[in-house]
Amino acid sequence: MKKLLYILALCLFAFNSHSDAQVFGRQILLKGAVTDSYDGKPVAVEIRIEDEKGKYFKIQSNSLTGNYEQILEADKNYKIRLNAKNILPTYFDVKTDTTSNYGEQEQNFFVTKLEKGRAVQCFDLFPTGESNLNSEVQNIFDEMNLNMRFNRSVSFYFEVTSDDSWEQFTKITTKKVKKNTVTEKTLDENAYNDLQQKRFETLQSKLGDLTKFTDRIEVRKASKENEKGADKHPKDCDVILRVKDFQDNMK
Repeated sequence: MKKLLYILALCLFAFNSHSDAQVFGRQILLKGAVTDSYDGKPVAVEIRIEDEKGKYFKIQSNSLTGNYEQILEADKNYKIRLNAKNILPTYFDVKTDTTSNYGEQEQNFFVTKLEKGRAVQCFDLFPTGESNLNSEVQNIFDEMNLNMRFNRSVSFYFEVTSDDSWEQFTKITTKKVKKNTVTEKTLDENAYNDLQQKRFETLQSKLGDLTKFTDRIEVRKASKENEKGADKHPKDCDVILRVKDFQDNMK
């Protein structure tokens, strides 16, 4: 009888060990680096990882290399939030790879450090060709107000453009030059600038209703200088959020 119980115990142990091995085997080592989107330098951030059930935990990226790594379940969806005093909270959705055993998955994250003059976000606040604010503006400012509340070291300005309506103000003509057909594009600068001015006035007049941080948020019209270089905004973007000033207390 004792011998039979011993054999059963061994079988049960072997079964449980095999099951555990399968569970732990279906895992992914998510690893990569967090770097600045402007200069590629590593950034130390808090990484909040939330699973499909809403459970979450936090890890840190390495302050010298920006590297991180974390074991996660394979074939699962995760919500990732990166946060630090010198960045705005940045969100990502990550799905881990499918594997029948153990695997590794590289996932690099790019964030924008808060530095004076940098474009950190881009918004679509106006319908194309119009100067009235769209329905999403309050949600955008609600998130902005939350960020401002927890980070008192930074101030911003919204830079208003009419670049999303560029095609609407561009006239395309064709003409014959010798035997070739030449296409020319001519921008109606008066209409373009008029829309930008109206949008500027609209956002400026609504600012006090949208945020209580009017001492740290202002509205400006976009300048040609800021449209050059690495932070040139997408065509469908009509308002750019730039850093007016930032006091990095971590230095």
